[in-house]
Amino acid sequence: LNDITFSIKQGETAALVGASGAGKTTIADLISRFYDPTRGRVLVDGADIKDLKINHFRQRMAVVSQDTFIFNATVRENIAYGIDNASDEAVCQAAGVANALGFILELPQGFDTVLGDRGVRLSGGQRQRIAIARALLRDPEILILDEATSAVTVDQERWLYSRLAEAGITTVSVGHRSSLLPYQHQVLTLNPDQSWCLQDAREYRFE
Repeated sequence: LNDITFSIKQGETAALVGASGAGKTTIADLISRFYDPTRGRVLVDGADIKDLKINHFRQRMAVVSQDTFIFNATVRENIAYGIDNASDEAVCQAAGVANALGFILELPQGFDTVLGDRGVRLSGGQRQRIAIARALLRDPEILILDEATSAVTVDQERWLYSRLAEAGITTVSVGHRSSLLPYQHQVLTLNPDQSWCLQDAREYRFE
């Protein structure tokens, strides 16, 4: 990545699109501080993230990748993983925003259904929605979705992004499908030749 500069306002959403290998996930990993840039800076609220305490910074954000991990535990335990004393109401609300509530209630024991090793009883899209609900339960200031809706239907994806926009969560989405773009504020298009373009999502051309 060279000479890329962009900003996302608090509560807005941005999509990173482009061919494989163009650097979409690299940008997401830099924002998450999985590694640091060799040149340039990543700022959050005007502060270089390298100057922030990593544990405190990570508590302010949530990341959902394409490959999700589901534990051999109940739906409730999977969504509330890592959150002490999460209420049933909060778990249910997170599932609703992630568009997972419908299929959860259809499971044999609802939220008390054990999902099996790596979520064997769920489809790929259902596993992704459980993982997104888990992230939302953390009430993050910044949410990064790295191909996190690749296995869900277009209608399910639209539902999710419309709910995220209503919730006002600063969201960075990595993806290929144009269906996610109408719910973004801006689109950063990356090309393998290191060229890039930042556009208002309303002006994005679906090519």
